[in-house]
Amino acid sequence: MVGIQRKFHESNGVLYGTLSMPTYIEGMQAMCFEHLVRAGWTKGKVPSTPFPKEQLTLHDPHNLLTDEEVERVQKRGFRSIKGLTTWAARNCFPECKFGDSQTAKVMSRPSEMAWGHLMHMVAWMSLHKHRGIRFNSAGNKIFYATVDASNKQDPKNGLCHYGMDVIAAGGPLLSHSGQLKNTGNGAPAQEFMALTEVCGHLSKRWTGASVLWIRQLLTEINLGHWVAEPTKIYSDSITAIDWAKFGKITPGNNYLALGYHQIQEWIASKHIELVKIMGYNNVSDFGTKPVDKPVVDRLLKFYTGFLNELPEYVPAVTKKTKKATEMQVAWLQEFGLEKDAAEEHVRAYNFRLQNGNSTTCVMQGADDY
Repeated sequence: MVGIQRKFHESNGVLYGTLSMPTYIEGMQAMCFEHLVRAGWTKGKVPSTPFPKEQLTLHDPHNLLTDEEVERVQKRGFRSIKGLTTWAARNCFPECKFGDSQTAKVMSRPSEMAWGHLMHMVAWMSLHKHRGIRFNSAGNKIFYATVDASNKQDPKNGLCHYGMDVIAAGGPLLSHSGQLKNTGNGAPAQEFMALTEVCGHLSKRWTGASVLWIRQLLTEINLGHWVAEPTKIYSDSITAIDWAKFGKITPGNNYLALGYHQIQEWIASKHIELVKIMGYNNVSDFGTKPVDKPVVDRLLKFYTGFLNELPEYVPAVTKKTKKATEMQVAWLQEFGLEKDAAEEHVRAYNFRLQNGNSTTCVMQGADDY
């Protein structure tokens, strides 16, 4: 593949394969050097995330974007550089696919903001040009998928973003980020539609591949034993999972296109199995939104194949959560618990709460002390 370097090495009996694009990224960096200098990316300024927070859209009801600005940005080579970042994102930078999709939306009329976002992505790729993605023989041989969807609509067309990933051999075998084909009302509807997108080619736009496609491909090349069991798809929306598992028809989903409900057939035929995952462990966040630095710091190495296990999630301690914890501890002390025992009880309760057991009462088991 153009611009991709493949390197293999063995360590402690494990074979590792790494795909990277350092020379390709250096060429792209050279093309943009003048603009990277102007933006400050060559003077100690370092991107901490793959893409900025501001949403790109063609929605411009007040005509604030002038033809002169569009022409100025186009003359700088917006489309050419956009094409270069697309190739890099597709092959070795899955965390940049959300940004690639965002910049693709405005190719016909790019603004100075879009140009700045593109330079941000070039700076990120330049910073990580030697990393790439990695697979290893000790990683998971039975592939699984993750999926996520945002509920932030593009004001131009009302569509939300979704992301999906297929993980195999400890690395990202397939990843995709794009807009859903149809509009939905509420987060569960977006997540439910994303579940179907991850399973098949319901969308007419490029999706790359799907869980069913991979299962069929493996079967055709005599690796059917790899897909003898249903393929697990992890989603952080319990409501969307319930809709798919139990065929629930409610006012929240009865307007969705019939094709989206086909996922129930795939579950019944045991091609797929839906599994709940906590949102903070969902790597498909990278494809649905501009993730912040704590998410990047915790998930990126796992997402790109440089860790086989997810790092432990440690929730950020804010003034609000700290105050709430202090109040819980003080409340338990009123029932006769020592401070150390009360703090340990609150920690255990909050851990269960973060992992989906929201029915646990903070006082449950307090009498044990």
